This record gives sequence, C-alpha cells and structure tokens, in this order.
Amino acid sequence: MVEVPVVVAVAPVTVAPVTVAPVTAAPVTVEAPVVRKLRAVRKPRTVPTLRFRVQYDVETVLEAADIRQALRLAVASGAVDVLEIVREG
Repeated sequence: MVEVPVVVAVAPVTVAPVTVAPVTAAPVTVEAPVVRKLRAVRKPRTVPTLRFRVQYDVETVLEAADIRQALRLAVASGAVDVLEIVREG
C-alpha cells in the first residue's frame, strides 16, 4: 500500500452580517397544578372466616383433704367442665 499526501486548499469566505428583528411574545399565564390527596384503597377481605371446635379431656391427680377442696383445686387450675371426681386410696 502506498501513501499519497493530499493537499486541500481553502479559499477565504465572506459572510454578510444578518440582522434579526426583536420578537415580542404574548404574555403567558401559568396556573398552579391541582394537588389532590391520595386515599388508601382497602382490599375487601377475601379469606373466609373459619370456625373450629376443639374437644379434649385432661386427667389430673390432685391431692385434697375432701371433695370440695378437690373441686376448688380443679377449677383453680383452669378446668371448665369437671366430668368426674374419683376418690383414690
């Protein structure tokens, strides 16, 4: 490959001055934007309410002097329905 030098001649260019007439614009009125508060959107409850019935029996041995004290101790420990009291020994 052979390199060849390139010479570019530039001639002077004369540019005539341009005059521009002033532009008068009509007055512009700008209104303030309307600001609205956003409300929280609540989703309707989609999960159905479920009901459960739990039934259980608990057997506990209590030491009491008589049947009244045994019943008081059972109620104090959280028993709601006392089904049976049996005397042992």
